[in-house]
Amino acid sequence: MDGGNGSPRRPEGPPERYSDKRLAEGFSVYVLFTEPVSFSNRDILDALREDFPELAWSDMVAEGGITPGVLDGMHSTGEVLVTSLFPGGEENQPRMIPMLSTPGRCDIDWDHMCAKNRLTFPEAKAAVDRHRTYIHLMVNSVDDTLEARFDAARRATCIGAVFASLPVATAVYFPNGDTVVAPDKWVGAAKVALKGEVPFFQWINLGVEPVPDGQAPVPVTVQTIGVAAFTGHEMLLPLARIPPAEAAELVIGAAVLHLQYGNDFTDGDTLGPEDNPELKLRIRHAKEGLLGLQTDNWVFLHPKSVLAPREEELFGKRPGMPPPPGMDLRNFGDPDSLRNKLYALVAGPRRKARNRSRRKGR
Repeated sequence: MDGGNGSPRRPEGPPERYSDKRLAEGFSVYVLFTEPVSFSNRDILDALREDFPELAWSDMVAEGGITPGVLDGMHSTGEVLVTSLFPGGEENQPRMIPMLSTPGRCDIDWDHMCAKNRLTFPEAKAAVDRHRTYIHLMVNSVDDTLEARFDAARRATCIGAVFASLPVATAVYFPNGDTVVAPDKWVGAAKVALKGEVPFFQWINLGVEPVPDGQAPVPVTVQTIGVAAFTGHEMLLPLARIPPAEAAELVIGAAVLHLQYGNDFTDGDTLGPEDNPELKLRIRHAKEGLLGLQTDNWVFLHPKSVLAPREEELFGKRPGMPPPPGMDLRNFGDPDSLRNKLYALVAGPRRKARNRSRRKGR
């Protein structure tokens, strides 16, 4: 499966591969509180319209007998809470957003997260320990295109930000990216996403793992956790004998190119300056299961990677033909790529409707 703009549509029915499941699951946000929070759905919609007017937040969309939660009914976290918002209205917007809470605390698997987590704020454990109640909301995307996935994550972030802005909010847990985020940083992430930019350090985690092998410098492996929720692929730089900070910067840069700039990586291509072999990364595609990977990955082989000499053994021969000498076929991407896709997602149906009206009037 290609992870870029040319991704083929998934077959109908439940996805079988974990990489495809990542694109099918909704975006979940858990906001943790030190004490119960009471609210009505109307309170949330009013706050969304005031804080994030750039997005459409309608009162309801009732279809096929499905109706939203009562707008003026009061709810409280820490009790059995099941309600929903219907903030969409256009065919390309999420229809129903459930909001849930139960008595007790939200469970976070710290043993799993701390083994790889490098972006969670230092006081995260203490902040989570302080919470007594929580709200869980989930937004499903209308399809698995990057722009639809981004829009769903953006809406989930905005709704979460309404709750995170409360003084009793202590932390935000985002399982799609395996991150725990400080409330003020989550509110900031919503503002970034509203501009059509990816808030990488809130939505996406980064595993940075030195792998000692008795030689120096120690190889380091860096992998994203969360990019697959948007494209079905994670980014991996394996076993490179370079400083961890440099390795992390390379992977973050690749993720920015992939999500924000719209770069379609191609198996066998290179990333980096063509005139400096020491900085040129070889891009290889790894399907889930290869190297023990849980999802499809774009692998960036550094010249100083322990795996570089075994490239063909592990990934097969490079497909395609190299460009002629002196020809630079790199894809630098477009800084406005994601914004343009989002504009088409939101404005496209409206433009089509206007065009149909104009044709009828002729």
